[in-house]
Amino acid sequence: MTVARWRLLRMWGIQTAGFELERARARNSDHSAGSGAVLAAVTFRNLADNSRVLALQLRFEAAYDRQCNRALALLLKLRKAPDSGVPVDPPLQHTTETWDDDSQKEPNSPN
Repeated sequence: MTVARWRLLRMWGIQTAGFELERARARNSDHSAGSGAVLAAVTFRNLADNSRVLALQLRFEAAYDRQCNRALALLLKLRKAPDSGVPVDPPLQHTTETWDDDSQKEPNSPN
C-alpha cells in the first residue's frame, strides 16, 4: 500500500512539474500577455494537443490509485477477521516465493 501511495504521489509531482514546464514555455511565447487562467488554458491545450503525456499520466494515476485502494481494502479485510480462518483472495504468499528457481523442474512433473 505504501509503494502504491508513493507512486501516486510521484505521478502527481510529475504532472505538476510537466504543467509548470509547459507553462514556462507558454509564458515565453506570444501568450505572455494573458492572465494566469489564460496561461493555464494555453498550457493545458498545448499538452493535450501536442503529446499523449496527459493520457499516459492519467492511465498511470488510475492504476496506482486502484493499487492503493485494493491494498487498503485487503488490509481492512485482514484487520476485521485476523484469526477467523477466513480465506483471503488472493492468498497471501511470501515475497520470496516469486523468486524461486522453477527452471530446474520438468514441465509436466508433479513437483
